Amino acid sequence: MMMRLSSISPLLSWYIARTYLVWFVGIATTIVSVIFLADFVDMLRRIAGVEHLTFGIAAKLVALRLPYFAQELVPIIVLFASMGTLWALTRKQELIVARAAGVSVWQFLFPLILTATALGVIFVTLYNPIASKLYHNFISLEKQYFAKNKDLVSIAGKGNVWIKHKDHAGQIIVKGYPIGTSTKILQRAIVLHFDSHSNLIERFDAEQVIFESGRIRILSSWHSKAANPPIFLDKGDLFYHVRVSDIASMVQTADSISIWELPNYIKYLKQSKLPYRDHELRFQHLLSLPILLAFMILLSAVFSLRLPRKGGTGTLIASGAAITLIIFFFSDVMKAMSLNGTLPILLATWVPIATIFCFSLAVLLKTEDG
Repeated sequence: MMMRLSSISPLLSWYIARTYLVWFVGIATTIVSVIFLADFVDMLRRIAGVEHLTFGIAAKLVALRLPYFAQELVPIIVLFASMGTLWALTRKQELIVARAAGVSVWQFLFPLILTATALGVIFVTLYNPIASKLYHNFISLEKQYFAKNKDLVSIAGKGNVWIKHKDHAGQIIVKGYPIGTSTKILQRAIVLHFDSHSNLIERFDAEQVIFESGRIRILSSWHSKAANPPIFLDKGDLFYHVRVSDIASMVQTADSISIWELPNYIKYLKQSKLPYRDHELRFQHLLSLPILLAFMILLSAVFSLRLPRKGGTGTLIASGAAITLIIFFFSDVMKAMSLNGTLPILLATWVPIATIFCFSLAVLLKTEDG
């Protein structure tokens, strides 16, 4: 099937790789610019009804989220950059001359595959930590500027969760260990209730705390007040203005954690019996990115090598875009099935990638090697 990849001229390999990088930068710049403008317009619409939010704040929020969007679109950028490269080289007869000189399709695809894989490694190891940090900052600022419950704070520690809620009447601080798959139920909890002047009103050392809409239910607790001895209570309630959904969704999102931090964070979530499948799926997605980008080169070749030779340019480009959309839709469906526990995470991550490889390899073997 493949001729010796090492027999291709280093100069030709560099020329192909350089042409590809030019296309990659051009398409990436175009796509990112369009995303920035669209997101900026949407952000201006969002801040229109919020006091004290300025044009500069909108631009800052969009800039913080932009690297995350760019990272998610890397496979698409790689695909169309490769299609553009192969189209340009074939249109200028350069690939035709190379193939007449004995260079196989696998040989001139090799520099593209190597370059795409190297880009994938760079994006995962260097770019992802930066994009994740900026996205984390975006989420924090978005909550600060737009969240309805700005005084609700949650800090996850090693196996325990701290939750603070503050309003005009005072503040409530809760520390406990999660039970089940959310932070709605905490065991071995400490509840501190302060007045508006930060004076301690009461303390509960409880076996269990349950967050419900509008109140905290405290079960089997020792209740202490200033100057009074502790008394045992079977149950007690503290009332506050927070929805259950606000309490249950305070685990840090997977997209805001870098690949270097994800393994330890996943371990913490598992130990704390908190939802972790989204984080593990994200980790596997990042690990697979260099391989996915390499296979996107093969997919692009299926729809690019025939363009000037046999006509039907528009049809082939549309077919490539349609196949890509179908594959990524299929991938999203499998990820959704994985998140609800229907499908193993490894299967959801690697089956779409294997599908791209098998489809591209089969078509190229049939059309290029006979």
